[in-house]
Amino acid sequence: MKSRSNRAHEILIVEDSRTQAEKLKYLLGQDGYNVTVATNGQEALELARKRKPTLIISDIVMPRMDGYTLCQEIRSQPNLKDVPVILLTSLASPQDIIKGLQCGADSFIRKPYDERYLLSRINYILTNQELRKKEKVQIGIEIYLAGQKHFITSERQQILDLLISTYEEAFLLNKELKARQQMLDHSYRWLNGLYAIAGSLNSSTSKQEIADKVLEQILLLPGVQAGWMSFLEEGSVSRIISVIGPPEMVCKQGALHDDCSCLNKLLSSQLRQATNIPECELLKEARTGSGGPHQHACIPLLAGGRALGMLNLVGPQQGLFSVEDLKILNGIGSQIGVAVERAQLYEKLEEEVEKRTSALTAEIAQRKRIEEVLRDSEERYRLLFEANPHPMWVYDTDTLAFLAVNGAAIRHYGYSREEFLAMTIKDIRPAEDIPLLMDNVSKVSAGLDKAGIWRHRKKDGAIIFVEIISHNLIFGGKRAELVLANDITERRQVEEALRRAHEELELRVRERTAQLEVANEELEAFSYSVSHDLRAPLRGIDGFSQALLEDYADKLDEDGKDYLHRVRAASQRMALLIDDLLDLSRITRSQMHREIVDLSAIARTIAAELSKTQPERQVEFCIAEGIVANADARLLRIVLENLLGNAWKFTQKQPQAKIEFGAVEQGDKPVYFVRDNGAGFDMAYSDKLFGAFQRLHTTAEFPGSGIGLATVQRVIHRHGGQVWAEGAVGQGATFYFTL
Repeated sequence: MKSRSNRAHEILIVEDSRTQAEKLKYLLGQDGYNVTVATNGQEALELARKRKPTLIISDIVMPRMDGYTLCQEIRSQPNLKDVPVILLTSLASPQDIIKGLQCGADSFIRKPYDERYLLSRINYILTNQELRKKEKVQIGIEIYLAGQKHFITSERQQILDLLISTYEEAFLLNKELKARQQMLDHSYRWLNGLYAIAGSLNSSTSKQEIADKVLEQILLLPGVQAGWMSFLEEGSVSRIISVIGPPEMVCKQGALHDDCSCLNKLLSSQLRQATNIPECELLKEARTGSGGPHQHACIPLLAGGRALGMLNLVGPQQGLFSVEDLKILNGIGSQIGVAVERAQLYEKLEEEVEKRTSALTAEIAQRKRIEEVLRDSEERYRLLFEANPHPMWVYDTDTLAFLAVNGAAIRHYGYSREEFLAMTIKDIRPAEDIPLLMDNVSKVSAGLDKAGIWRHRKKDGAIIFVEIISHNLIFGGKRAELVLANDITERRQVEEALRRAHEELELRVRERTAQLEVANEELEAFSYSVSHDLRAPLRGIDGFSQALLEDYADKLDEDGKDYLHRVRAASQRMALLIDDLLDLSRITRSQMHREIVDLSAIARTIAAELSKTQPERQVEFCIAEGIVANADARLLRIVLENLLGNAWKFTQKQPQAKIEFGAVEQGDKPVYFVRDNGAGFDMAYSDKLFGAFQRLHTTAEFPGSGIGLATVQRVIHRHGGQVWAEGAVGQGATFYFTL
């Protein structure tokens, strides 16, 4: 509540800290004073000259002009010298008091100040201000302080006020120091107790030992009179395992039960922090008369959020544990929980060590049995090693020295056992093979290794070829390699003879193939030349025969006309044969251009062209979609024109003709086919189908030159494929090809 009487007082605050100035302004304003703020002594002096304040409160340490200097300036101004001045100081030394007296300060307020004390000092100074005006007595006092003489010229009341304020501040400071000393003593007892408890926890290896040692040290904590510790068993049952304190404090008769409200709170997760229990029902029931406690602190023992038990402590005779004490006790509970979990782990480790010891004992016994088996195995191995008909040896993979050799190696290479054991594997290799040997040795892998075929040198200097198989092992504590050598010198000689014969045969085949290619090229050139040269006289024969029929028809009888018609027909067939021969020659000599070809699209185009030649025929074309191939598009069109054209031709006598084009998978590549239900053929003559001028039907039955299938075969062969046919007389035919 603001005081109305204070509104007449103007207080000037001199403080360079904006935060401190605002705090002090707010405090005085709440008490009803009018407040003005200056940030330094110079500014304060100017404000005081303009408007005389009732009271000045100044900090001492400020820039430009400190509090002492400001006070001296105030006292030197005639119109300001009666304004009371309160200095805010730390009172760090007696010199502060002397400086305050010398500058004429009225009072000291120690920082940080108590707000109520500050307001009381202001009120005191303002109340006694009129008295001071009436009793202004300037006196001089000579005093000695810290070995120095000081002469003080201040008013008596001013000196008295300053000394009283200094004494009050010293009294308050001494009170604070005692309180802090008590706090330090209290903290020391806590630290001493915590140190002792930590040492107990570090040296404990079981729950019982933890409880006994912790409770033995717990009485060192300030205010602790007695205590008991219990642990959870099977997650829900509490068992007290240790108690400490005078009997009348812990009330053994009936007070310490396994089942209590604290346990229920712990199990229901309601007790997670150290908590005061103001009225413990069990303790109240157990105590007799007015003796014995009825309150205690319950500290949960937690580890990883899991409740392990409780620690209960009876506190001071008057009152419960403080909030700060409970925080420390909560930390002790956590440390005990960790120690209990460590002890449980230790017990488990002990069990595991015992189990492992038993297992190791059994393992040692097993190893001894295995060693006996290994000795028997090594004995059998030596017998097999010595009895093997092939040379065998063991060498050190680090030094390459022979460690052992069998009898077959001694007999085959001609060295004695002693000579072998004084040699390395480099000594049985030709000098030029040693670099390759060293490279191979550096790459030897674990397990069975077939090292390939090598050259070895026997004692008599003979070079033999051997096939090596090796296996790494530990021999006499050394890393070693077991080697089996198979002499393949004779087999190598036979293989070399076969290789030379094969090369000679391949050379002959290449030579014969080249001769055949030359002859074939000459034959094709001759065929092209003959076919080309025959076309001119055939055109003449056909042309003159036609002229005789047209110009001299009235002079020829029917036999003559028949002869001329036969001549024309024969010349036209001959011309067709020549055209087919020219096409066949071109196909053989033309270059191929492979690309992705849509065979389904080509087949549909050819089918449409065939249908236009005889629109009256009823023919069903079944062409599969999406059939493609990597081939020469022009040559593949010739193949499909011949195969689909033959199917069209040989189904002309069928009232319901059907022609199919498709593909099937055979192995890992497609097989293309053209199938019809036409005249078919006898499979006994299938080998003649693809020969030039070979026909299984007469020209009168089905016209043609006999060149078409030969052309198909050449195109397919040029693509590296095969072509074949299947059929039966009167049941149609199927032509297959691959690319």
